[in-house]
Amino acid sequence: MTAILPLGQIDAYFPSYLKRVIRTAWISLDTFEQMHVDTRYPWKPNEWHYRDWQGKNKENVLNERGEDYFLTVRRGYDPPPPSLSEKDGQNPQFDPNCKRVNPSFLPLGESLKDTSKRVINSFLGLLQPNWHMTGPYWSPRTAIHCTP
Repeated sequence: MTAILPLGQIDAYFPSYLKRVIRTAWISLDTFEQMHVDTRYPWKPNEWHYRDWQGKNKENVLNERGEDYFLTVRRGYDPPPPSLSEKDGQNPQFDPNCKRVNPSFLPLGESLKDTSKRVINSFLGLLQPNWHMTGPYWSPRTAIHCTP
């Protein structure tokens, strides 16, 4: 989701940690001559992570877990993939981008439902403190870019 507003309209920009999202933010801000805009990089708008399945061959996971379970998680909204162990190298607490985040907040596994809740709450949490910038009537002058 990307919100780009007319020149002079952006007060703050909140891209996720993804490189392609950050680069898009830079291009957008440069294109609209808004490089001075307050830009912060929150972790919560990051995309859904398949946790224990991340980086594994889809066919192997399907064969290990069975087609029903695999498709329920891959295409479902509520069931999460298997969680990572706390010591797994893919644990987000070991990601340098998350070094300032309390590890207890970082998911070791989450469903698409969990991801949606995290991203929506992040969206509202990022917008609300900036409402004062827009006067008594809120208008969308904050750009948030994420890929859930």
